Amino acid sequence: MSIKIKNNYTKYKDMVRVEERNGRIVLIENGIEYDFLDATRDGDFKNYLRKDKDYVIVRALYKELFGIEPDNIEEKNNGFIAHSIISKKEEVDYCLKVDKDVVIFECNRVKSKLLEDRNISHLRRAMVDNSNVVQINCDNYSTSDSDEISTVYKLVGEHGEDLYENLVKIVRLNLSKLRERIYNKDIKTLSYLEKVLSVFVARHRDILDRVVEGDEELMKIRKIPELVLEETDLDKYTREELTRMVELHNEREEGINKGSYEKAFETARNMIEKGIDLDTISECTGLSLEEIEPLK
Repeated sequence: MSIKIKNNYTKYKDMVRVEERNGRIVLIENGIEYDFLDATRDGDFKNYLRKDKDYVIVRALYKELFGIEPDNIEEKNNGFIAHSIISKKEEVDYCLKVDKDVVIFECNRVKSKLLEDRNISHLRRAMVDNSNVVQINCDNYSTSDSDEISTVYKLVGEHGEDLYENLVKIVRLNLSKLRERIYNKDIKTLSYLEKVLSVFVARHRDILDRVVEGDEELMKIRKIPELVLEETDLDKYTREELTRMVELHNEREEGINKGSYEKAFETARNMIEKGIDLDTISECTGLSLEEIEPLK
């Protein structure tokens, strides 16, 4: 499968590719071979949840976190949440009605204040027409040194009071930490909920087989990664992953350049304090005389 790459993408083109071997698809990213897609991408994350026709994932979350076994679960579209959501960019990743609760799923690949504010905005909008709201944040980044895979929060005021009297709950699932646990520790030590959530992060067939082995409920979600893979436009997937990789590379380079630029100003200030002439400072730091002059 060939992907056409333009300009500065050329040096990355072999870092994200798809091969077919013995009738099976192999995804190669950064030299690592995978059997399944990265389910933490928004679109694939949504498809994984939609393929869970028996709602094994949601039932496990409710039983483990709230001690409840739901009676009724149904998928809802974004329009059900709040009429005030006016653009596609403001849609949540996935929405369910679980008994009397509105459940919002958000897949977060990076940690940012903008993303946090957006998710809180979705939560508040969902409260407009619904009394009980649960927001489940699936975080695919290292959030802390804690070993907790799942944590439940409430929205509290400045004095620690529960603002919504248990009507609103925020769940954080640390998928990044779960991935480490699956690949670096004994699978037998995983809790039932951790085994269920493994469907999102176990990208190798043999690992996932070991996780679900001998459990009838887990076997129901075992085929989800393969079903999603079969329905995915792999050319599009590869291009999008490649684009993301280049963007991350550019961001890192910009950060390095910014740091070097700031370091140059610091060096220039030190040289000025030592009485070194501006022409020499310019030559040593790469800064122009116009940039150095205001530092005097």
